[in-house]
Order: sequence, then structure tokens, then C-alpha cells
Amino acid sequence: MNEINQILEEIEEIKNKTNGIYIYGTGMYGRTVYKILSQYGITIDGFIMTNPNKSELLGRQVINVARAKDINAGIVLGLNIHNRNDVLNYLSNIHYDEGMIVDGTALFLKESQDRGGFDEKVPTIEITTVIGCKVGCRFCPQELLTRSYFGKDPNRERVMSMDTYQKCLNHIPQNCNILFCGMAEPLLNPNCIEMMKITVASGRKVDLYTTLVGLEKSELGNLLSIPVGWVTLHVADSMGYAKIPLTDEYYDMVNTLLESKKEDGTSYVNLCNAQTSPDPKILELCKGKYEILTDMNDRAEQLDDDRLVCSSRRQEKIACGYSGTILNRNVLLPDGTLLLCMQDYGMKHIIGNLTEESFEEIMCGDRIKSIRKALLEPCSDILCRSCSYAVVNNGS
Repeated sequence: MNEINQILEEIEEIKNKTNGIYIYGTGMYGRTVYKILSQYGITIDGFIMTNPNKSELLGRQVINVARAKDINAGIVLGLNIHNRNDVLNYLSNIHYDEGMIVDGTALFLKESQDRGGFDEKVPTIEITTVIGCKVGCRFCPQELLTRSYFGKDPNRERVMSMDTYQKCLNHIPQNCNILFCGMAEPLLNPNCIEMMKITVASGRKVDLYTTLVGLEKSELGNLLSIPVGWVTLHVADSMGYAKIPLTDEYYDMVNTLLESKKEDGTSYVNLCNAQTSPDPKILELCKGKYEILTDMNDRAEQLDDDRLVCSSRRQEKIACGYSGTILNRNVLLPDGTLLLCMQDYGMKHIIGNLTEESFEEIMCGDRIKSIRKALLEPCSDILCRSCSYAVVNNGS
């Protein structure tokens, strides 16, 4: 029995002994769990929040956890790892029956515990290999990034050179996870595969997020030969929100990736997502293999569309859902500039430059210290306060 079927059976068993199934979490994870369970015909009675700030979501009631216990609700967790751990501890403290709780995030994050960036002690740097992504996704603030990057210097390095990347790599700690993704399709840089190879050769873990745009079919075998960790495949959608050419070559490459295995025998692709409902041919290729995530966020209020998940934590002490208060999941730009995170398309929080400083020096610098301090100052003017990945900092 595969993991998804096991989770679905557990939910059905709980449903038979409770007064309804509720998803704990109303953010991106909770909404994604709701959509997947709906696809499998499982009715969700509502959502749970520790401190509800809304009464309804997706046409379902939102209740607090005390009410959930009173009505004997079955709980499906739809939370990031930081909130998930806190909620599990809380549920244990109020003696909620463990047999009525299922971790729903495993429906789509099969190896989430090993994914780079979830461990606050292990830094992750996302590599933006080019500025000006021709995929031009609808829900990606590329214009803002390009304007911010070239605003004061139109001659800045647009395509990261091997020399710049090697200088940066020399300044990155050995335990750092390297994610080729950043703020543009990494394979648009003709040197991307070579960059991945020298990173692996240096002993660092390499992850990949790609649409495959920029990759020639003849180079696919070269890419697959690189031992990678987590791979997210961003697939074409039915509305053309991601400008991915729908050629026979594209579908063949997607199919090859979906059928490929890593050295350890696990699937090459860990996760598929799309800007909206997937392209029909892609949906057929993924059928029975992958659920395709389609929830998008507003990039910390840098995009305006009522289809996007948005969040605001203006009045609370907060932390990052990926990196806590250490803030060590950062984004490298082609000229070595290091940004706070993957949401900072407006380059509001530049924390250093890896061609000139070591990562350790940047993490001890005044810029990052001021942002960490602002996390604990309600109403502070930092991007994190409008980010969907921000979580309440309970001091743990």
C-alpha cells in the first residue's frame, strides 16, 4: 500500500468514529490538503485554527480547537513543520486523542523532513542564475525584480558566470543546501548543469526546482546524471500562466523525469506544482503518481489577485516558517548579492554579497541582526510581516 492510500484509509477510519473531519490549518498547506482530499471524494466539514480570525473558508466553517474537542472532531493536519510540531505538542497537552489525528501534509510532501530549508540549523541558499525569466509566470513579480536589480546599475551581471558562482561557492559553508531555483528558471543559464556538478563535487547537497525551459532534450541525460536531493517540477498549466512551450519534446522530457529514479531508487521528482489547473496532457502523465499543487501566494503582498493566498501578521512576534528566527534560507543573485529570502523580489532586504563576504560573516552582520530584531517587534517594517510563510513566534 502506498503512503497516500494509507493516509486516505486512516482518514476514513477516523471519519467513522468522529463527528466530522476538520483540517487544522487555513494557510497554503491546509488549502492544499483540502483540495487533494476533495479530489479523492473525502468530505471536509471545516477547518481548525488555534485562534480563529475568520468564520469561514472555502465554504466550510472555521472553529477553534476547544470546539473541535467538544464535538469529537477528527483532525487532518495541514501545517508547515514548525506549526505542525507546535500544534502536536498543544494537542498532546490538552489530551486530544492521538487516534483521531492524521498528518495530511504527507499527501504531497512525501519526504518533507529531509527537504532542504526545514532544519533551522542547516542553511539553504537558492541560486538565481539569471535575471529576466522568460517563463514569465503570471503569479511571479518578475518586473519588480528586474526593475529593482537594474535600477541603479543597468550593467549588473544578468547571467551568473562560472567565475562569480565559484567565488560565492567558496564563501558558502560546507553543510549548506544549495537549491537551484531562486527567482528565475535556473536552466536558462547555459552553465547551470555545470554549476550543479561542481556543487555536488564540493560535497554539498543540491536540490532543483525547474520548469525545464532552457533545457535541450539532448542535455536531459546530463541533468539526470547529477545526484540531486529534492526535485520540484513546475509543470505547464491549462491557462498558460507559465509560458512553457507545449511541444512534443517538452512532454517527452516531463515523462522521462516522472519515470526516472534517483541513485537510491526513489522517484527523481518529489513534487509537482502549477500556477493553476494543470495542462490536460500533464495531468494524464501525472495521474496516479503525483498530486499537482496549485495554491499560489501573493509574494508578501507584491502581487494583487483574489486567487492568491495572502497573510498578514502585523501585531505579533513572528518567525519564518522555513528558517525560524535564524533566517538562513536566502537567495543568491547573479552578481553575488544575497537577499533575505525567496519572497524579496523588490530587494528590500539585501543582507550581503557572497563574492566579498563569507556566509558566516553575513549571518553575523548588522543587516540580518536588524531583521531578526524586527521579527520580535510588532508592526515593524519588514517584508516578513506580509508573508504567507510567517508563523507566530511562541518563544520556543
